[in-house]
Amino acid sequence: MLFRNKSDRDLMKLLHNIINHHDKERAMAAKHELYAEWSRRNQLLCAGTDITIAFHDGVLKAFGYGVGDDGITSASKRQVILEHVLEAPIPPVQNVGYTREWGTPNSTKRKTKLLNALKGLISGRERMKSYYQSSYARAIGQWQEDLNYLSARCA
Repeated sequence: MLFRNKSDRDLMKLLHNIINHHDKERAMAAKHELYAEWSRRNQLLCAGTDITIAFHDGVLKAFGYGVGDDGITSASKRQVILEHVLEAPIPPVQNVGYTREWGTPNSTKRKTKLLNALKGLISGRERMKSYYQSSYARAIGQWQEDLNYLSARCA
């Protein structure tokens, strides 16, 4: 009930604060309440209710995941975000079809979608010819590092 009046962007900021909170018990309680609100909003979206969609760039971007020169350089920080992508209800992102593609938290469908998303990002950048090749190489290396982490975790 506490999170009903908060925007999805505010909830995402709160999730990132929860990740770093020193009181793990309070953080876990807040995370469960936040996840319950996203689950409620996800159900409303999938039921066809007209709700605000705050994230139009996709799940990874919604959760604050990013690599390369403008992204998160710490592998452990990126991987914590990926853990949340695996375990959290997806907030309203893009549209119903896209949201459903991600499946339920911790499901095989979610794990497969996340692994395929990272593989797609790697493949797309590897094919690009650009003056920014060294920047792309850093991004590809970070995606590959995260893909290896998830592949081992999801095995």
